Amino acid sequence: MKKYKYIAFISYNHADKSIAKKLQQKIYNFRLPAKLREEYPDLPAKVGNVFRDDTHLTSGDLSHALEDALDNSKFLIVVCSKETFESGWVKKEIEYFKGLGQEKYIIPYIVDATINVEEYLSDVDLDQQLAIVSGPLSVNKLIACLVGIDLITLTKCIEDVS
Repeated sequence: MKKYKYIAFISYNHADKSIAKKLQQKIYNFRLPAKLREEYPDLPAKVGNVFRDDTHLTSGDLSHALEDALDNSKFLIVVCSKETFESGWVKKEIEYFKGLGQEKYIIPYIVDATINVEEYLSDVDLDQQLAIVSGPLSVNKLIACLVGIDLITLTKCIEDVS
């Protein structure tokens, strides 16, 4: 099984920069409950590193650096808003990730429920269970997806700790 440098790569239009930044921080800072790790010993204490261009890129060949980050990411989280698909970079990142055979690991993170994600991602065979609408449990659902457990199990362990 491949070991990834990043658990996820966040793809977004820069109009959604603050959303992408908060999402990255929440994932990176999330600590999986000890009770959950006892039940699932292969789970790490923290979810892992998340690639976002503003925090990981330096000057140079951006295309190569982005491709390298995508090559080393298990999931691609696409922040979906009305502005998202106006970005040529988002489209390129999705196409590149699909080209890696990672299509089933694309997670639409929908921040604007009025958009039809399937319209923009019609050529992506989306697992509808992975589509996440921003809301109270959205980060927990995303964490559960990234570590490969169900939301109910994660939520119950979090509630037991509280």
